[in-house]
Amino acid sequence: MRLVAAVLLAACGSKPAPVAPASPIESTAQKPAPTQVEPPPVPSSDVVLGTSATHRALAWIVDVIGAREGKVTRDELAQHANKKMLGPVAGFDTFLATWAADAKGAVVESLEVDDPTYLRGYVRAGDKRWKVIFELDDEGKISFLQKDRADGG
Repeated sequence: MRLVAAVLLAACGSKPAPVAPASPIESTAQKPAPTQVEPPPVPSSDVVLGTSATHRALAWIVDVIGAREGKVTRDELAQHANKKMLGPVAGFDTFLATWAADAKGAVVESLEVDDPTYLRGYVRAGDKRWKVIFELDDEGKISFLQKDRADGG
């Protein structure tokens, strides 16, 4: 019995024999050439907008005209524009939709004047460029917005 216990202890306590590494198998098959897929063009800008009310308003305008084809709901307009901009005479929703027809992929190109309630800058989409001026009221809503072509078009 002691002999069996000694053999079992020796067997359990000993290290296993090292296993020889397997020899690598090289494939003779040709690997397919990686296909290169061009990513879609992404609008880019060197301007980094912050969290100020004017920067948020500009980011919203550029998103609406550049990415959303000018489509906005009445509630969304009310969140971003004051009452005089929402009236039937102002036609703010039509203004954005018309501008969006020329501004797909629009980005902020530069800022000239950046005050807490007033901003003047440039927006571009491809070879088109606009000077954008807007003003915010005391509630941080757009109370004035003007865009003029700045590329001679």
